[in-house]
Amino acid sequence: MRRQWALVFLLFIFFNCDDDATYRQSQLLKENAWLITDTVRFAVPSIVEGASHPLYITIKHTDGYPYQNLWVKYSMVQNGKSITTQRVDMALANRESVWNGKRMGSTYTYKQLADTLLFAETAGNSSDLVLKFNHIMRPDTLQGIKAVGVVLD
Repeated sequence: MRRQWALVFLLFIFFNCDDDATYRQSQLLKENAWLITDTVRFAVPSIVEGASHPLYITIKHTDGYPYQNLWVKYSMVQNGKSITTQRVDMALANRESVWNGKRMGSTYTYKQLADTLLFAETAGNSSDLVLKFNHIMRPDTLQGIKAVGVVLD
């Protein structure tokens, strides 16, 4: 029993200490489904101004997700004004339908670079920055999507 707890502790440390991101957040989706009307929002706290940060999108999904890819639209809004809107094609599986990313049990976590954000000194307080994410797939409901996240390195 002691060995099992030690193994669990080591796995916890291994999976939670793999990087030192500036900002990392994720939001669970209700009933493991992403509705086309669901906008996932992240209010980014103050970040060192004058620095650039790679923006990664993370998706947690089950093997019940029926597609190889996921099209995501993200918008960056500051002080109520839209700064940029981008579309990202996330390859959750390869051509042989093998899931990309890390697997833990029946859940897969895929992380993909989407953009590099530059926080200029004149841009104002980055605490007013909001990142918004929507899926732009044809079906209104995407089953098997458990969470959407963002990482700024």
